[in-house]
Amino acid sequence: MTECYSFWIDVFVPLISAIIGGGLTLLGVIWTIKAENKKSKKEYLEKIRPFFIVEPLVTLDTERPRKSIWIDDDYSNADQEGQIVFHLDTLYLSNESESVCMIGYIKINDTEYDALENVPIKAGDLCEIKGAPFSTFIYSSIENISIGLFDKNFNLYEYKVFFEIKDYNNTAKKLDKYKHKGISFNLIDCSKNIASKRRRKQYNYKRKTI
Repeated sequence: MTECYSFWIDVFVPLISAIIGGGLTLLGVIWTIKAENKKSKKEYLEKIRPFFIVEPLVTLDTERPRKSIWIDDDYSNADQEGQIVFHLDTLYLSNESESVCMIGYIKINDTEYDALENVPIKAGDLCEIKGAPFSTFIYSSIENISIGLFDKNFNLYEYKVFFEIKDYNNTAKKLDKYKHKGISFNLIDCSKNIASKRRRKQYNYKRKTI
């Protein structure tokens, strides 16, 4: 009995202790690796995250090259009485991030107007966003505007754009029956991605199945 007890004490207890200690060490190593990978991924995504500023027209260098990005507008759907035609000023954005990005769409209220083609915007590039054909959007009112952008890995971001409503003199005969307002842009808030997780997942799923 004493020999059996001594065997358990001398062999199995150290062995079990070593297994438990090794397991805890392994779990610690795995946790550390996961934490470092998560930190590295976060730092990488932050590095390639789109960051733009609105360039006021009065400060634009007329000789600075710019890329034109065209999005759909509502001109072809101009058939609703009592609505207001909003004319968007050209939106000038400068890419202040360290990576290439793309404009995916402009969202007005809850409607997305897609870019007509994928135009890469490199670090430091200036782009101008216009509606095709006439930057006219028809609503009873405009509550919010945001811009959808993609980083170099096609992760989706949506940033809120601040704007002002102003008077506008209409020159298009087709739109005479409407009231007209203009929209000018002040700044873009790149501090928060307001694209819903569901929307990001839908886009990522769509991209993977193409």
